[in-house]
Amino acid sequence: MTKKPSVSIVMPHLILDEEIFELCKKCISSIKEYSSDYELIFVDNASPLHNDWLKENCDVYIKNEKNTGNGPGWNTGARVAKGDYICFCDNDIYVCENWLEDMKKTFQENTGVVFPNTKNKEEERFMPKLSGFCWMVPKKIWDEIGEIDEQFEIANFEDTDYFERVQNAGYELICNHDILIVHYSRATCDKVQEVQDNFESNYNKYARKHEGKFPYLNT
Repeated sequence: MTKKPSVSIVMPHLILDEEIFELCKKCISSIKEYSSDYELIFVDNASPLHNDWLKENCDVYIKNEKNTGNGPGWNTGARVAKGDYICFCDNDIYVCENWLEDMKKTFQENTGVVFPNTKNKEEERFMPKLSGFCWMVPKKIWDEIGEIDEQFEIANFEDTDYFERVQNAGYELICNHDILIVHYSRATCDKVQEVQDNFESNYNKYARKHEGKFPYLNT
């Protein structure tokens, strides 16, 4: 009988070119080196390249026939997750030693979501960012809050909306400043035109949903 993993890492992919692929390989290499007691779930959003490599380097591989976007990709992966915690990650990050275990240890009784400290590749300092590039939630809280709202098409503000819902349910968002993760920010998003096109519409969807409250802009 296969041992149940403590953490399910859910990672949507859209491998559009060799640059994204190399970042993805670096990301997966760091996860394999610095992580334990986890399963790796890839949600392939119709990548035109390197599908076989993706299949060979994860525990669960799900292939979409089209790019469903970030939020639906997270939902798809979470539906098959077996871990007590779910960690949602972009495929353009580089993790550090003990990152996964330290994220789990950060949770307290009223903690809803835990984030790491981060810096983009060209930045000098690590800083806390409550953003969707890497975050962890207990499976029981995920089940309580519900899935990502898929009205935020492709990307932009689906993560912000979810974190607002977590806070509205009475839970805290916590950053562990000792977990340092490099993020090659927007490596894929900047190459997907739909992401650029829907920023304003998703921004307005968020404001309408949350009664005029506008989101912070560090997603």
